[in-house]
Amino acid sequence: MLARNFRTRRGEIDLIAEKDSTIVFIEVKTWIRTGFEDLEYAMNEQKMKRIIAASKEFIYRNPEYENRQARYDMVFIGNDFSLEHIVDAFTETL
Repeated sequence: MLARNFRTRRGEIDLIAEKDSTIVFIEVKTWIRTGFEDLEYAMNEQKMKRIIAASKEFIYRNPEYENRQARYDMVFIGNDFSLEHIVDAFTETL
């Protein structure tokens, strides 16, 4: 784990981790709706853009990671504490 609750004026990232040579920016959401089949409604483009902007700020502040690939994941926690991890949930090219 590199960081938790990384905040900037641009946005916030819940978790930042490192996997091999990739920096993983993770959005964690509690999902109390009916089921995981409606996950596409949990994030909007504006929120994704804020996460991407905050990730760029993290890289700027931590130049040792500037040559690493970035990945944007989402983790959903259900009512029953079930987890759904979506790898590469979105990219910088929205």
